[in-house]
Amino acid sequence: MKDNARLVLEENQNLLEQISVKDQKTHDLHQAHLREGTVYHTCPMYLIGLCQM
Repeated sequence: MKDNARLVLEENQNLLEQISVKDQKTHDLHQAHLREGTVYHTCPMYLIGLCQM
């Protein structure tokens, strides 16, 4: 039982790390769009209503 719990915790940690990486990539992409001035046309955050520009 402890082994299963440890595996679940490890998998959860891996998933959280993947989410963190994806969040950072999304943030970086959004910042690049803001710098380029293309936020209204191509920014994924804008297209789903999360960009407040």
